[in-house]
Amino acid sequence: MVVIPLLTHLGFPSDYRPGFPGDEEFADVNPDLVDLHRGALSAVPGMRFYIARYNADMRTLTKRFIGLRQEEHRLFLPTVEPEGKLLARMVASGLLPRDTFIAIPCVGAIPYFSDLRTLDVLGLTDKHVARQALDPTEERRMAHNKVASYDYLDSRQVDVIAPEVHLLSNDAKELGEWRDYARQMGTLVPVYFSQPIFDDFVFFGIIRKPPAAVRARFPVLGLTPGWTS
Repeated sequence: MVVIPLLTHLGFPSDYRPGFPGDEEFADVNPDLVDLHRGALSAVPGMRFYIARYNADMRTLTKRFIGLRQEEHRLFLPTVEPEGKLLARMVASGLLPRDTFIAIPCVGAIPYFSDLRTLDVLGLTDKHVARQALDPTEERRMAHNKVASYDYLDSRQVDVIAPEVHLLSNDAKELGEWRDYARQMGTLVPVYFSQPIFDDFVFFGIIRKPPAAVRARFPVLGLTPGWTS
C-alpha cells in the first residue's frame, strides 16, 4: 500500500503526456508506471509477475483515459491556467466582450479563471452532448467519445469554438500549422486569427459567421479569416 504507489509516483514523467502510459511508446520514458529495476522489487517472490500485470492493466485503462493519475492532472493545469487568466485580461481590457460564448473540450481551469460562458464540447457538463448515441464499433475513451456537432453549437449561438484545446498561442510553429490548416479547410472550417496581443499571444478559433459579422461582434480584436491570409 505504500511501496507501489510511491514507485508509480517516482516513475511518472515530469512533462505532460495525455493518457500516460496508455499504449504509446515513449523513447525517453519507461512506459511502465512501476519499474521493476528500481529498488529490490524484482527479488521479492512473485513480484515480477504481479508488477507486469499491474503495468499492463494500467496501460489498458489509461489508453481509454480511465484512472488517469493525479500527476497528469497536476501537469495539465499549467497548460490551461495561464490561458484562462489571459482571457480574463482580454475581457478586462475590452478586447473580448464580457458575454463571449466559447466552446472548448476542457471545462476546468479556462472557464474558471476567465469567467467566460463556456460550452463543453465533450459533454461532461452538457446534457445534449452527453446523451448522444455512441457508435458501438468505436474504441471507448472515457468522456472523449461524444463531441458536439457544429449544428448544435450553432443552435446554442456559440461565438468561438476552440480548434482543439486552446484559443490562445504565442508559439510560432503552432500558429503556422493552424494557419496552414485554415488555408486548407477554407470556409468549411472557418478559423479566424487576431493580431498579436499580450506577450505576442494570438487569439484564434473557429467562428461560423461571415467576416462582416465577426468584425461587428469583435470590433476591437481585429480578427481576420485564416483562409485568405
